[in-house]
Amino acid sequence: MGVSGLLTAGVSVLGPVLREDLMLSRVELSLFALVVFVTASITSLPWGWLSDRLSVLRGIALTCGFAILGLLGVIASSSLPGLLVAAVAGGCSLALSTTVSSKAVGQFVAPQRRGRVLSTKQMGIQGAQIIAGFVFPAIAAVFGWRLGLTAGVLLAAVSLLLILATRRRAFTPMEGLAERQDVAKYPSEATWKTALLGVVMVYAFVTAICFQSNLFGLPLAGYEELGFDIATASQVVVVIGFVGFLARLAWSRFADRPLNIRLIMIVMGVGLFLGQSFLVAVHISGVAWFFWLGAAGIGAFYALVPVVLSGVALQYFPPSQIGMVSGIISLSIFGGFALGPVIYGAIVDSGGYLSSAWALLAVVIISLLAALLLPTRKARMKQGALEKTSNLVRKEV
Repeated sequence: MGVSGLLTAGVSVLGPVLREDLMLSRVELSLFALVVFVTASITSLPWGWLSDRLSVLRGIALTCGFAILGLLGVIASSSLPGLLVAAVAGGCSLALSTTVSSKAVGQFVAPQRRGRVLSTKQMGIQGAQIIAGFVFPAIAAVFGWRLGLTAGVLLAAVSLLLILATRRRAFTPMEGLAERQDVAKYPSEATWKTALLGVVMVYAFVTAICFQSNLFGLPLAGYEELGFDIATASQVVVVIGFVGFLARLAWSRFADRPLNIRLIMIVMGVGLFLGQSFLVAVHISGVAWFFWLGAAGIGAFYALVPVVLSGVALQYFPPSQIGMVSGIISLSIFGGFALGPVIYGAIVDSGGYLSSAWALLAVVIISLLAALLLPTRKARMKQGALEKTSNLVRKEV
């Protein structure tokens, strides 16, 4: 998954330099993220359908291929249209990485280890942010931003070669696993599942708006509003990635235990609320530490959102549906990723950074309300009892 995140993390880190070099406005630069995530959102369902029918190895190869095309496209760009074409390839890579990796977990990992493996695979995104935050600016400071992104191309190519070299050991199916799970485990209450998936989609959408807006906007805010130099401002992406990595590492110790998903979603929402509150406070008070505390809070608590929501897909849906369900959740996440930076850039251009921080705080409150509406286990049992009663009545009639 980390390979697919190199493009967006790289453009976010190098955004101030890239914007000045290509003479783009904030809104124009935000269009790159818009196209990436609109593409990822639109293609999530088709890629999810295809990943249920495609081998994992071929899916990974496609993911790396699209990531390399996207990075090369940005490197070769001299204007906004070139960036947007590259963004399409980057969006396909993101959509593929989510559905293919979720399918791999469902197909090759025993149920009692899936939570830990999900946390591990999601760390790739934080790894990409850390690499992009440290390596890309260092190279760009000496050789320019285009060669900075070239490091991402080399990393993606090496990753693909390593995967191909280990394919026989890494992709040996666990015989009979899917069949046993389909028969023995998954609940069949269609109404309850629909309600669950609906709430998860809303939660995924609004939290993604908050996270991606900050990932896109905080380097710009640090550089333009708080007076940081480019190197310092870009380190906020490293902070977000590093604390996210630590959060997922800590979560992996508990991920395989039976947990209250609703409570976890509420806790994540509260954490995002606190982080965003610090980002509001920094524009009011000018205290620089609030900037870093807010970024750390957003990075740590949002890092758990995709892991927890992927766990919902694996826990309540059979392996034959994981690709499609993951695609539906990804559609919501990438839709939020697409919308967030555009709204952020438009609000900043019209009302300033403080207005955008308040707007994102309101978005986080919506995520808390969505978590409170998540169907409980009690509601699921009640729905199952009603369906059984209805079936008995129909049989008697």
